[in-house]
Amino acid sequence: IIDCIPEVVESLEDVRGKDYNLFTAIYNRILAERIAKDGIKLVYEGEGPDEALGSYSAWRSFQYSDEQIGDSRFRKKMINNLHKGVLPRTSKVMMDFGPLECRSFFLDRDVMTFLSSLPPHIVRQGDAKKKILIDAFKEDIPEELLMRPKARPQDSTGITPTIVEYMQREQMDFRQMFQNFLEGLRKS
Repeated sequence: IIDCIPEVVESLEDVRGKDYNLFTAIYNRILAERIAKDGIKLVYEGEGPDEALGSYSAWRSFQYSDEQIGDSRFRKKMINNLHKGVLPRTSKVMMDFGPLECRSFFLDRDVMTFLSSLPPHIVRQGDAKKKILIDAFKEDIPEELLMRPKARPQDSTGITPTIVEYMQREQMDFRQMFQNFLEGLRKS
């Protein structure tokens, strides 16, 4: 995981050093390399429903109320911001380490227009986030997968704890770690 950091930083072409880009990009890098070993050239990925259906109640230091999440204008704003981080990060890393071409079937204009216009009572029902997708796939996907709590890939795979442990061992914060790797890239 630590050895992947310089390669991913170079792939991202992002000197801002945002942890949400880097940590998930490491996950995408490892995944792309593994998928490509099977000779696969094209993957369908699931970006978009979290933004269209308001699955985020918190993001970094921001907290969103249920009213904000239910508001279709808020969800449309989240969709419009996908091209600023998530999509380029996934596409660049998957292409660099696969190479894999990514297609986002949820990001079809008609699908996004429909999902983002749904009223709040359809988007969230009780504690279930993305209830409409749960209902759509309940015959095809086991319930324990559909109902499991949301987990960021970098957390559920161990990437985040590994990087945090590394920073603690090296006595540096995220910015210092990122700058060290960036300086190493500049020298090479």
